[in-house]
This record gives sequence, structure tokens and C-alpha cells, in this order.
Amino acid sequence: MTMLSAGIGVILPAILPAQYTNWTATFLFVYFGLKLIHEAYGMFASGEGTGPSGELEETEKELEDKTNSASYTIVSQAFVLTFLAEWGDRSQIATIALAAARESLGVTLGGVVGHCCCTALAVMGGRVLASRISERVILLSGGVLFLCFAIHGACAQLSEQ
Repeated sequence: MTMLSAGIGVILPAILPAQYTNWTATFLFVYFGLKLIHEAYGMFASGEGTGPSGELEETEKELEDKTNSASYTIVSQAFVLTFLAEWGDRSQIATIALAAARESLGVTLGGVVGHCCCTALAVMGGRVLASRISERVILLSGGVLFLCFAIHGACAQLSEQ
């Protein structure tokens, strides 16, 4: 998915002027940052998201139903679920935007390493992390990070002009 996203990010500037793709990337970072902060604020205001999300229980129930599956089936299910979950989400769009604005090889390598680290954390410590990490803090942190990327992108654009 990361290589596909970076590839799209390389193709877009060939179709559109680089200035438009770079400002679009900056706009998307602002949008995603504000959206995540808004979601976190909603959780803070309503008192939700203080503990783990409900996804852990849903996943555990699905896995209990499929305990007799073969290893190949588990691998293929993990691949398909991960691929489909990443399709069109913030990380894919961010990867496309970064690859459009920056060096695609570096974006691809960074994205692959980042996904590997996140997946390794999820696999090795998923139960512990999912039961201890506040969903709203994650949303707020992600929102602030996206806004930092937007500021960096805007500053880079303005310095080039």
C-alpha cells in the first residue's frame, strides 16, 4: 500500500503542476489535523475515549469464531484486512501527498518502516497497548502532528516562491 501510494504521489505532479500538488498536500494535512483535533475534542467533551476503543473486543470476538483456521488463511486475512483498512485512509493520503511534494524513495522507505513499527507494536503488544492507550489522546496527538506537517509544508512552499 505504501509503494502504491508513493507511486500515485509521483504520478500526480506529472499530471498537475507541482505547486498545486504541494498546496493540496498542505491543505490535506490541515484538514486531517483539524478533523482529528475536532474528534478528540468531541471525545473530551462527552467523556468518551478515556480507555481502549471497542475495536479490541470486536476483533477478539472475530478471532474466537475463527480459531480453527489454518496459518495460510490467517496470513491472507491479515493481508487483505490491512490492505483494505489502509485504502483511502489518512495515512495513504498523507503518503500520496508527501510523495508528491518530496522525494518518493525516501517517502516510501519512511512509510514502510513506519508501518512496520506500528504493525510490530500492534502484534507484539496489541492487547496491552489497546487496553491502556486513550483513544482521544491518540486522536489529539495525530491532529497536532498533521498540523505540524501542514506548517512545514506551507513554510517550504513560501520559501520556494
